[in-house]
Amino acid sequence: MAIVFDLGGVVFKWKPLELLQTIFPERAPNMAAAQQWADQIFESFNPHSDWAQFDLGLIAPDALAAKISKRV
Repeated sequence: MAIVFDLGGVVFKWKPLELLQTIFPERAPNMAAAQQWADQIFESFNPHSDWAQFDLGLIAPDALAAKISKRV
């Protein structure tokens, strides 16, 4: 049996643009730049994206990181 915890929006607020601005201030100094990075990293949250597959547990973290690093 697996237990899944959906933390985003429950335990903490999921704000990817603000997260990118905090972690990468030199690459995402404003919301427009953060949006561009988010589109590349999260593939606009497309339901068939790598991020969505990771969110469903279908891609391992290392594989996701490799796919994202190729895009960015």
